[in-house]
Amino acid sequence: SGIVLNIATGIAGAIVSEGNVLSTFGPLGETYGQWGRYLFKNRNTGRWVWKPTEDGSIAEHDANDIRFTELCGGPALARRFADQCCALVRAGQQLPPDFASTPNEFPTNRVQRDLQAEKALLIRMPQAAYDNDDVARSFVEEVGMEIGDALRCLHDAIGEATFGSKLVLTGGIGEFFGTPPQAGQPDILLTAIQSVLQETDVRIVRSALGL
Repeated sequence: SGIVLNIATGIAGAIVSEGNVLSTFGPLGETYGQWGRYLFKNRNTGRWVWKPTEDGSIAEHDANDIRFTELCGGPALARRFADQCCALVRAGQQLPPDFASTPNEFPTNRVQRDLQAEKALLIRMPQAAYDNDDVARSFVEEVGMEIGDALRCLHDAIGEATFGSKLVLTGGIGEFFGTPPQAGQPDILLTAIQSVLQETDVRIVRSALGL
């Protein structure tokens, strides 16, 4: 048994038991996998909480609570990293060459998403992390630890037996964000996730099936 976590534009998942995906779970029924809507991180305390709803809607939450999707979905990751680059420039720091154009591509007042710019940044950033770019590497590690914290909260909410012993990441972010450019290199994202889940006997892999 184990968990499938799909991280793309949004975040959702499923429980796998004896090779079969559970279509329903407990009182939540078919909506149980809306983990991008049910897992919240408090910006002030850093604490994750589980707030499921029976109809799959987003639960009422404090202004300081941010949903898993809003923190680690693809568009959110691009926006967050771009904001970090903009903050570094405002602080008088010089960005690495790979990200010198990022503040112009992602101005803080942009309303409409630039899908091509998002995709290019989400590809370029993890590659730079493996080239010893400290800004990119620390961001990928931070994202991994956030995913790990969210999964730890999910683990505690649904129980160790239900969570199982294997975690499969799918979706554009789950499969490709932070993947090593060369075989045999340590996976920065998975290592960060595992560092948070170290007290659980969970094996983490990326899906090999593709999009």
